[in-house]
Amino acid sequence: MLVRSPRWLLLLALAACTSSSDKPGTDTDATTDTDAVTADTDGDTDVAADTDGATCDVVPTCTGFGAVPAAPTYLDVPDSVTATDQGPACGEPKLLIALRDISVRAAQDDISGDVIYCVTQVESSVGSEVRITTPTKPLNEGDSVSLPLTDGIMWGDVLAPRAASGSMLITVACLESDDIAAYDSLVTAVTNAATEQGATQNAKLWSFPANKPITGVAAALIAVDSDDFLFNAHIMLSGEDLLALAAGATWTERRSGVFDLSDWDWEVGLLVWGCSDNGS
Repeated sequence: MLVRSPRWLLLLALAACTSSSDKPGTDTDATTDTDAVTADTDGDTDVAADTDGATCDVVPTCTGFGAVPAAPTYLDVPDSVTATDQGPACGEPKLLIALRDISVRAAQDDISGDVIYCVTQVESSVGSEVRITTPTKPLNEGDSVSLPLTDGIMWGDVLAPRAASGSMLITVACLESDDIAAYDSLVTAVTNAATEQGATQNAKLWSFPANKPITGVAAALIAVDSDDFLFNAHIMLSGEDLLALAAGATWTERRSGVFDLSDWDWEVGLLVWGCSDNGS
């Protein structure tokens, strides 16, 4: 039987992402570029219009940003995405990251099924966000549930992508609920801690500015001890891959183990998509 991990130790141990923002590339052609500075007749210097044909067609524009992509690229792992060289034309992307579904391959509670909720955390150089999902219906072996965007978004807000820069660390921690009162207490504790840190709140999503740590929220989670903390996943998104991920990508994280002499096996699906102010 596996030894149960100290509750929420993962959230207390997380270090803030310190990767610097990716810088747009520079033109290194040996010949004179058509973007070169040209002399004006009045003695000033002006930058000529860009005529080298650089475009950003890998992601949509943020103007009138639409819904979830119909056919996101499926990835074995998020860093298997093919990076794009259009960074200079596109600039830094704006992203939405969501928990899209939860599947039970083997239920920890063999009799009543697993009632699951997740606490997600995304950290980056431009800020952090914490989400608590709504408890699912009881899920037995082979069951799955899709999360609406209003419950699954963990970075940005519903159809309101948030700027992303540098590496991003995602934590997904899921629990099997035994007492709804414990869940309610958790939401209240996180709300109070997040307010003290200056976070903004939309339902059960808290957004923190770059200069505010989220350790106060992690400390509030320690008090939750009546539900079973089973699922724990950490995912690092590389800053150089963010633009390619903004075109739409999905992957799954699967974890399993033994708790109270019962096997469990859960899988969650994640989705990333977004836009660029210079997109097409």
